Amino acid sequence: MRMNVLNLQIHPIATAILELLMDEWRSLDSSNLQSSAWYNGRECGICLYLRTGTKTLIVTFGEHRNSGEIFVDHWYSEEIFLNPPTVQNFTDKAYKQRKCFNCDKSNKAAQYIMSLFNLKTT
Repeated sequence: MRMNVLNLQIHPIATAILELLMDEWRSLDSSNLQSSAWYNGRECGICLYLRTGTKTLIVTFGEHRNSGEIFVDHWYSEEIFLNPPTVQNFTDKAYKQRKCFNCDKSNKAAQYIMSLFNLKTT
């Protein structure tokens, strides 16, 4: 799972979290895990999505547009994505279950993301 984040206007906190995740996932078979840029207004972050069975888990993260905190959103979709999910696929439920972390807690955000994918960190 490598993403070229140059010139995508991804916030540095999102790329830092992605690097933390990649360090943890190097030894795992993550061939079905997809990544893309995530743009939701001023929230320019990362989208990870994984199809398992009949559902796709979508996780987005980056810097919160209003507070400078780290946001992590997630939701499930029955849609099979030929192109990456966009804000049009975003659900109200994802907003309601949004989790935020202090900007100096990127490791906690990465651990939370790992837990969403039911993976344990080392």
